[in-house]
Amino acid sequence: MKTKLLLIFAMAFLISQTSRAQDTIAAWTFPLGTIADANPTVHNANNALMALTTHGGTSAISWSTNGFTTKCAQATGWNTGANTKYWQVELVTTGYNMLKLYSKQQSGGTNAGPRDWKAQYSVGGTGTWTDIPGTNMIAANNWTSAVLSNVSLPTACNNLSQVFLRWVITSDTSSAAPALVAANGVSKIDDIYVLGSLITSVDEQDVAPVAIYPNPSNGNFILTSNQQIENLCVFTILGKAVYTIQMPAMNQTIDLTAMGKGIYFVRYKMQNASVYYVEKIVVE
Repeated sequence: MKTKLLLIFAMAFLISQTSRAQDTIAAWTFPLGTIADANPTVHNANNALMALTTHGGTSAISWSTNGFTTKCAQATGWNTGANTKYWQVELVTTGYNMLKLYSKQQSGGTNAGPRDWKAQYSVGGTGTWTDIPGTNMIAANNWTSAVLSNVSLPTACNNLSQVFLRWVITSDTSSAAPALVAANGVSKIDDIYVLGSLITSVDEQDVAPVAIYPNPSNGNFILTSNQQIENLCVFTILGKAVYTIQMPAMNQTIDLTAMGKGIYFVRYKMQNASVYYVEKIVVE
């Protein structure tokens, strides 16, 4: 028992020393049910007036529909909108890196909305829309099918005065497939969070965050990075190393399917860097 407690304390110390606290850059949780919810519920000083919008010819947004917890944003008019109709937020990420994205989406039941979605980013007013890895989603009439959780945004989004994120439909198929989305098809979005780590040194701006997805998963995780990782180790919550690899590939599979369900920690260090980072992953 004493050994287990020591391992738990050691792991907690490791995480406290290597993980950086994340700030909420902007979050939309729609608590009021009015147009005021277009602006972030929680935000830093740079993002108070940033708004959630739709593009491509949808209806006006309704703010009074029940969401996952309080209210949500809802729109119709998604028909014939593959790759052209989308939800969007604008952000200022100045001073932050290691950005993380969270969101929940729902497709209407009786009025089935778009089924297929993905998230993309664009920088500056005329940037190209680029896919965010691991964000292809299939929406249904629930708040659990099309969920983004702890998704790492690419380093191109770090420390900028203008970043756009969008959730774009990728087909005209409705959640009542094989039917197509009708003009009255409903899409809802809720609990949008963008978190980031405050940049505290010049060196930190050059460290590429590692994306690990999907998370949670059944034990198969994909790790991607724009820089070479020197070493990587996965620990149980008790501090036992269960997976170790030196110089993993830039797109590396982490297979924990033989492990039990639970929480694990991925500890890694970028090549030629002195700082270790820890990411929590969940096997379910």
